[in-house]
Amino acid sequence: MVAVCFKGGEDLGRWIVANGWAVAFRKDSIDYAADEDRARQGRLGLWSGTFEIPWDWHARETKH
Repeated sequence: MVAVCFKGGEDLGRWIVANGWAVAFRKDSIDYAADEDRARQGRLGLWSGTFEIPWDWHARETKH
């Protein structure tokens, strides 16, 4: 199930992706893709360093 959560009219998912604290799950939707791209280009949040995309990590770890 995919849901959109709001607080005071603001889309919380968009906020966390736009600020670099989450990645857009493009498999289900591209709604936040541009927000992620801007966060990556601005090196915000997670994008200020290095990390492994969660689904890439999961795919590698569950192969065993």
